[in-house]
Amino acid sequence: MVTAGGREGGLTRALEARALPWGVIAPSARGFDLSWLRALRGAGRRHRPDVVHEHLFGGEVYAALAARLVGVPVVVTLHGEHDLPAPGRALAAKRWLLRRAGARLAAVSPTLADSAAEALRWPRAAVAVVPNGVPEPPPAPAPRGAASARRLVALGNIREPKDYPTLLRAGARLRAWPVPLPPFVVDVAGAADGVGIYEGLLALRAELGVEALVRFAGFVEEAAAFLAGADGYVLASSREGF
Repeated sequence: MVTAGGREGGLTRALEARALPWGVIAPSARGFDLSWLRALRGAGRRHRPDVVHEHLFGGEVYAALAARLVGVPVVVTLHGEHDLPAPGRALAAKRWLLRRAGARLAAVSPTLADSAAEALRWPRAAVAVVPNGVPEPPPAPAPRGAASARRLVALGNIREPKDYPTLLRAGARLRAWPVPLPPFVVDVAGAADGVGIYEGLLALRAELGVEALVRFAGFVEEAAAFLAGADGYVLASSREGF
């Protein structure tokens, strides 16, 4: 397995720690990026994969075309409705290119598969449903003392659909609750988006005065270990694919 990403980050560090090969093939222009397609095709020719697996819906056309040029099949996995493209001429062109390249689509839930088929005008029977893998739960941790702070956790990359501003505001409201509550902290794990959302969250956290209450851990490689010992899980998302 060889992983090609658009930039370095938590995923590439995790791959490196496991001695798995990876590379950065970053897009270089707006519009149709021919140089990016050439770079992806070059990577395909160097590594000669059995299949190309593209995630989300950003580089799907490039991955599909590069795979077609190299002569291998391509699978595109969709993880959320947020990743589906807006209607318009560009979408029609992408749909045509994906079909010409013989791309196969997969979604992480039946609901997302329905949405993808409708948005892409793709036969619903041709959109496979492959749920996210769920590992066996770790052993239960030892009970906490009554005086220790309750630990709530949230897990998800820093992106608009996760709606972390609502989580921050909820933490501020609970802190000011008229009835005394047990002490608690909220740990959030997830990679920054790279487009300013994380910086906005830090500013909002400071404005609300909840820096000590809500902590951002960044990308966490071992999700099960991060979740272990939590007293509760917080899901503030406005949309989820699974």
